[in-house]
Amino acid sequence: MMKDNIKNRSNLVAKITQILFLGLIIIGVILFGSALSRSYEKTNNTYSRFTPVIPSSINTPTPSPVFTNKTTNKEKGNATKVTDASKPPLPILNGGNIFNLINQYRSSKGLPFLSVSSELCAIAEGRADLMMANDMEAFKKSATGSHFGLDSTSYSGQGVGENLAANLARDEDVLRKWQSSPPHNELMLWTSKDGTSITKGCIATRVSEVGSIIVLLVGDK
Repeated sequence: MMKDNIKNRSNLVAKITQILFLGLIIIGVILFGSALSRSYEKTNNTYSRFTPVIPSSINTPTPSPVFTNKTTNKEKGNATKVTDASKPPLPILNGGNIFNLINQYRSSKGLPFLSVSSELCAIAEGRADLMMANDMEAFKKSATGSHFGLDSTSYSGQGVGENLAANLARDEDVLRKWQSSPPHNELMLWTSKDGTSITKGCIATRVSEVGSIIVLLVGDK
């Protein structure tokens, strides 16, 4: 009888030892897995900080294009141009390349190229400065059919149209952005508007710490 009790106790001790051993193994596996998870998250966070991003401080939708008939607006005189003295010398996007992409798009539709207008280029540069100044205040104020300050722009031609866009990463993104919007797409393909022939154009771009701006102007001179 005593031998049976001793044997039972030995078996119980052995079982307890096995259970404790298995428990230690399970706890070790859980701790190891947790350490790996923390290491993985730390590594990801470290690399994600160096991922370049497009400036996103401006969430204002791209305003719809606008056409101002200058026949009735020439008397308004010269508009005051707002300049941004801190604008960087090298914009992210290439205005000439974007203009060429638009002409290629027009050609694919059987339409003539727009030629570069020095007058429209000068106006576009001023418009880009205006849109970028004061944390892009003028861009935020621009709305469908009413681009801030365009009505008062001094232009010797009969009419001028404008597309605006902001915070795009590549030249081709600008074309796609405007193609996806019917009114912007229509302006890129104009050959005439309200009796005014559209044969000229120009693009200006700006970039700063608050975002980027693209201005397309089209007109007859």
